[in-house]
Amino acid sequence: MKNIIFIFLLGYCFTQIYEDVVILKNGSEVHGTIIEQKPNEYIKIQSGKNIFVYQMDEIDIIKKELITTDNADHKKSNSKDYGENTEKWYTYWALGTTTPSFADDYIDLMEEASTSFSETKLYIDMFSYYRHIKENAILGFIITSVSHTIDGKLYIDGYDYPYNEQYGHNLYSLSYINFPKTFGKGFFYRADIGLVDAYIYSEIDGESINQTLDGGLGFLVGGGYSWDLGGTRILLNTNWTLRNIDSDSQKNLSISLGGLF
Repeated sequence: MKNIIFIFLLGYCFTQIYEDVVILKNGSEVHGTIIEQKPNEYIKIQSGKNIFVYQMDEIDIIKKELITTDNADHKKSNSKDYGENTEKWYTYWALGTTTPSFADDYIDLMEEASTSFSETKLYIDMFSYYRHIKENAILGFIITSVSHTIDGKLYIDGYDYPYNEQYGHNLYSLSYINFPKTFGKGFFYRADIGLVDAYIYSEIDGESINQTLDGGLGFLVGGGYSWDLGGTRILLNTNWTLRNIDSDSQKNLSISLGGLF
């Protein structure tokens, strides 16, 4: 009888199932099976259908954990399709500056003819929606707006005439963002393609004219570096855009700082 009890207890111990748990320094936990490990460098852990790679300086604790009904249910209810540090969907907003949209000759002419002169060059990413298409990449829709505004006072025949002119264009695009190493952290690249609309607004001494320009296709390529703050990712981004406006090509180089939430 004692032998039967001993064999039963031994079998119970060996049938208990353990999993690997990697706790990152940002507080995230990844449950699964470590499938590769290089001491003092990195580990690979398989969690469900996904494989994650973490450098050792990202990791706080590696441990074994007994799988019970309670923590299995907890893990299932809190698991995400693409890892512990990802979301079901994202929005990205950014603000920055850009190269001029008005021609350099025109800017020089207006500056020379003005008693006061200022420029504002604005880049905005807004109203975006992204979802994962794979572990480290998201695809979605975004509106990218670029505007160049000049303000001043034209000196004509002894009088100052205040004026304001703005050249703006919007790109409504399909957007792809990829993080080659770890989602939301480190270097990334971005590529957009979509349709453009554009306008020129002019106001001189209270009289205004608003002109809509013919748009076409637009492209954006760029990249930068991302810092993951745990649920919020701060992206420093440099982009080059090419837009077809009034059968002409408008090119801008922009730099921006944004958040991926």
